[in-house]
Amino acid sequence: MVSESVQVSGFKTTQGRRNRFQINFRNHRKLLVVDGRIGFIGGHNLADEYLHYRDTHLRIEGPATQQMQLSFMKDWFWATRQILEVNKVIEPHPSDLQSVAVVNTGPADCKAACSALFATMIHSAKHRLWLTSPYFVPDDVTVRALEAAAICGVDVRLLLPGKADHLFVELASYTYYAQLIRCGVKIFRYQVKFLHQKVVLVDWILSGVGTVNLDNRSLYLNFEATALIADKGFAAQVEAMLQADFEESEPVRQDHLNTKPFYLQVAARVARLASPLL
Repeated sequence: MVSESVQVSGFKTTQGRRNRFQINFRNHRKLLVVDGRIGFIGGHNLADEYLHYRDTHLRIEGPATQQMQLSFMKDWFWATRQILEVNKVIEPHPSDLQSVAVVNTGPADCKAACSALFATMIHSAKHRLWLTSPYFVPDDVTVRALEAAAICGVDVRLLLPGKADHLFVELASYTYYAQLIRCGVKIFRYQVKFLHQKVVLVDWILSGVGTVNLDNRSLYLNFEATALIADKGFAAQVEAMLQADFEESEPVRQDHLNTKPFYLQVAARVARLASPLL
């Protein structure tokens, strides 16, 4: 009779003397790896409440799964100082026709890799850039990139929740709407249920599904993961998915914040000032 056990470890944010007072780091990756061959990545968390969210998760098979497994191994070592013995060899399958890269970012990077990743994708867009995020309190780099892309004629669309689950974060996001819309960015608020997906679509070939929210915490403090897929067929599927979401959304007007009661306008500006602490 074989007895198996499940090993569980919390993700320690204060690893090492150099950051022993850091309590703000968080592992925000949502990864599931099966035998080093099948991987799942996206926005889904393991809790009953997330069953009712509008979310997107991606199944990956093939060599790209090894990058997800490596990410888990690094996270496990960070938390436990244990080196896992896993399946490290996988042969490419004849059906592996899509180019996939799993990009890991986090505060252990020597530079702000997550902010740079999204700024690079935005700047690379020539025709369209569609982004979805449950939280929208971006850094200045992301805001300027979005504005520049829209001014240059790129179809820039942001899909955000119609009603956020954190009022303070939602209020802060209001303060960005007018300046972005003035530059030509189209903003939509999803109405059916809480939107929790993190998806990006660049032109007709590049798609991204991952864990990054467009806020200060994800861009600078969290350990995150994003799967980038360079494939026209997959991009077409993502386009159809997002088009269906847009049809269940309401466009945001430039005067969105000005239509709110005065106390909410003040609260929104206070929330934006405090957004680096969120």
